[in-house]
Amino acid sequence: MKNFKIFLMIMFLFLFTGGAFGLDINIPSSSIVQINPSVTLGDFTLVNPNYIQTIDTCIPEKISIDEDAYVYGPFVYEDYVAWSKGYYVYLWKKGGSTVQTTIPPGRIRDLNDNKILYSFHYKIYLYDIISKGKSQINISTNGANFPSYDNNELAYVYDHYTYFFSGLSTRLINSFTNYDEDSAPSLHNGKIAWAEKTTNGHLQIFYWDQNGITQITNTNYDNKEPDLYNGKITWYGEKNGHNQIFYWDGSTITQITNTDYGNYYPKLYNGKIVWTGYKNGHNQIFYWNGNEIKQLTNNNYDSSFPDVYNGRVAWLAKDSSGKYHDIYTCIAETPLKPSVSYGVVTNKT
Repeated sequence: MKNFKIFLMIMFLFLFTGGAFGLDINIPSSSIVQINPSVTLGDFTLVNPNYIQTIDTCIPEKISIDEDAYVYGPFVYEDYVAWSKGYYVYLWKKGGSTVQTTIPPGRIRDLNDNKILYSFHYKIYLYDIISKGKSQINISTNGANFPSYDNNELAYVYDHYTYFFSGLSTRLINSFTNYDEDSAPSLHNGKIAWAEKTTNGHLQIFYWDQNGITQITNTNYDNKEPDLYNGKITWYGEKNGHNQIFYWDGSTITQITNTDYGNYYPKLYNGKIVWTGYKNGHNQIFYWNGNEIKQLTNNNYDSSFPDVYNGRVAWLAKDSSGKYHDIYTCIAETPLKPSVSYGVVTNKT
């Protein structure tokens, strides 16, 4: 009887303290709402300005500790860079050193708003890099794949369905017959971009806001890995035998690259794009500032999987063993300086 009472006390503490031994669990009420939005086929002009491309290497800083495990990332937010090594998350800040966070085992999925989004066993968690507090995002499905986080909102895939979690409720956006990482959703300001295979057999880019779904592309080739920021989207598409980088500004599609080699993994911030290009036998990092393309690396080893935020770029590079283990960062261009006017934060150069 005494042992049974002890068992009940342990269960009581487990249930009412979060069940994770120190993990602060935040569980809002949640329900799934199927919105069945209408789909509009956009008719957007495609332009190809043939931007000038120059080798303008930045000064990289290696910020990773010697890695000996699978590395996922990096992700950039302001002067922070974060990544996973195995199932541990590491964080670097400008002027400081790389530290292993106090996050329990998990894999990083996103970095935004001073928070690291990470997952473990299909559960989604947030880690506040300022307060070092941890919380679980309680969603109405049994798991979440390819999550994207912005401003306390979440887009993710579960069982071939795309969901939008507002922080209070979950909306079912769309369903897919074939879904993989090339189709993963990208979320910003309550809007979502993703790639979906259509009746012509190719992946096309789609965009959802509160008004419905817009099909951005309608091509005879695949379009993959869209990244969304402020209602604008970048992605890569296999045009004329090579993957090229594209950019939709809300009204026009611009073909950023026109190369005889492949370009992959674009990331977008405020109209600036960073990506990987396989040039002269190695993956290099490229950056488009809206007017020209800069080749940021020119190495005899591979650099790939870049991210960008306000001029800061970070990427993953192969080490002497030939494995993607090293993280580098640099400033591709002078960051915008924030200023405050009438209580509203704006940006100026």
